[in-house]
Amino acid sequence: MPHNYKSGLGNSAAYMVSGQPWITGSADIGGAQEVKVEFPRVTNSFTVIASGSGATPKIRVHFNSTSSAATTGNGGLVHGPGSANVISAHHYIQLDGDEESMNFPVKCKEVYITALNAGSGFQLFAALTGIEGREMYDLTGSGLTTDLDNGTT
Repeated sequence: MPHNYKSGLGNSAAYMVSGQPWITGSADIGGAQEVKVEFPRVTNSFTVIASGSGATPKIRVHFNSTSSAATTGNGGLVHGPGSANVISAHHYIQLDGDEESMNFPVKCKEVYITALNAGSGFQLFAALTGIEGREMYDLTGSGLTTDLDNGTT
């Protein structure tokens, strides 16, 4: 009986091969505006580079929205509301200058980028696996949405 093997979240081979390149960005997000970047497939890794038209682009990179409203994500699935804890519990990486970058060797289906200054923007390069985004679970909990002091989301 023939077997139909395919990539999946727990399949290490999906992460061992080179990923398919995918690039996006925004020249000017605007001050205090949040942008949700949805990847076509689950990432193997991605790199975010601060850029933009402002004198000192500042952005924050996080895995959950800071909004209390529910959002519609990949495949039309509705994701739960974000969490104010993303900011208050420092569940983000901040890039403070033009061309400052950070590589994230993680599997995910989406990432959020928040501009702190007007004229802040970003460039994003991702290495994509063959795994469909709908197979990826939502990233929540400790280090992502939980207030470390009281355990709330």
